[in-house]
Amino acid sequence: MATKELEEQTKSAIYEKYNKMTDNQELEAKMDWIFNYFNHRGDIKGHADFVMYYSRLLLKEVLTEEEYNKITRYDCFVDNKNIPQDSIIKNVLDFENPDNKDKNRFCMVALNDKAYVFSTKPHEYAKLNKEEVQELSNYANISKSEKPSDLMLYLCDRGNALPLVFHPLGSKLLNERAELIDKNLTQEERKNAIKELSNSIKTTDEPVTSISIPYPNGENKYIYINSNDEFVMKSNNKETIYHYNEENDSFETEDIELDER
Repeated sequence: MATKELEEQTKSAIYEKYNKMTDNQELEAKMDWIFNYFNHRGDIKGHADFVMYYSRLLLKEVLTEEEYNKITRYDCFVDNKNIPQDSIIKNVLDFENPDNKDKNRFCMVALNDKAYVFSTKPHEYAKLNKEEVQELSNYANISKSEKPSDLMLYLCDRGNALPLVFHPLGSKLLNERAELIDKNLTQEERKNAIKELSNSIKTTDEPVTSISIPYPNGENKYIYINSNDEFVMKSNNKETIYHYNEENDSFETEDIELDER
């Protein structure tokens, strides 16, 4: 047991260390803490659950809103055949996950000149500098992802339609819808408005995974995943199918006019 004097000395030393940090240094220290001590993913199986876990963690539990605005999130993947033997993230990738048979998915959170790389593999991560991130980009696909809005996080609490909530296009639509809420509302009023909006959005997993989003002008956008595992948006008398191009991680659209009946 520490004496009272030693306890006070330890507290004072910790205070002095962190009191002298710049805001960016303090943010990096928090990120180090997250990945060193809060880095448990043993019960997280799917990629959507995995992304949700870290989004909620970073947004709600540790970082302030100002700090969160300083970080940039990336959703990434690498073809297994392209991974170098000496890859700087080889120990991070989850080769045992059956979803990663041909390519490994991973995430990256960047701030200032540092980046944290992690996957669904429990307890593992890599902290990279700018040069190492550039090296990684030579063989991995790195795409900037949407930061989840409070609207997205409310929908996550329902526990369904997660493949659409965290789909790159689904999250973009939901974030854009959240931005339509009156900017002049107080923080509490905005929180209540987003909660009310989330309650008005219909989400289902059966018979298909779908989300129905109402808009202020009376329009309703219905998004779902079709039998070909493609993102589809239906609005008014048009249906838009987003065909994924795996080569460059992009989407090509196909518009289908619907019968007005």
